[in-house]
Amino acid sequence: MIRKPALAVIIVLLTAAAPAHAITINLVTNGDFTDGYNGLATSGFNGWTLGGTGNDLVNVTSVAIPSILPGNAAGFGSTNGNDNTITQTLSTVAGTNYSLAFNLTNMDSGGGPSDFSALLNGAPVFAITNAVAFPPTLVTENFIASGASTTLTFAGANAPSFYYLQNVSFGTPDSVAATPLPAALPLFGTALAGLGSAGWMKRRRKLA
Repeated sequence: MIRKPALAVIIVLLTAAAPAHAITINLVTNGDFTDGYNGLATSGFNGWTLGGTGNDLVNVTSVAIPSILPGNAAGFGSTNGNDNTITQTLSTVAGTNYSLAFNLTNMDSGGGPSDFSALLNGAPVFAITNAVAFPPTLVTENFIASGASTTLTFAGANAPSFYYLQNVSFGTPDSVAATPLPAALPLFGTALAGLGSAGWMKRRRKLA
């Protein structure tokens, strides 16, 4: 369900710009949304259980949406403000540390109303609300399994546009290898560095 704006949006998006990782041994089935894709927006979700009442979950390609990464994406829109969900149960080992990784793009230039979250066993490990548009961004989260299976769910709604989910992976740290950041992400760091320098210079002038 769409919620009120939250300052946490900014914090989460900056956190998402942390060093990227790719899982080479992926426990997720059809994390690239290509299995069963036949060109129809409702196809390509093999291995996932679809749910929610947002009535606007689509499978698109980068040919149709050039601003996403190459390949297919699950698009989370909404015709009524409610969330769409996709869910998958993964085989895990209790007490073992796992890493969840995915790319997320927000096409909403109006800044809301919208929400998107990733949940493991029903508990959010990533959540944003009413975020402004942002380019493909890699998100990684660590998780310690509590049992022989773990339920992975993505939930989202974007009434004026779409959140696009791509390249979902889930695996152990042994199967994680460093990969380059998306080209747009260094801009986050550059902007932060500029703000920090400006603040330091302002304080220096006051002390002079």
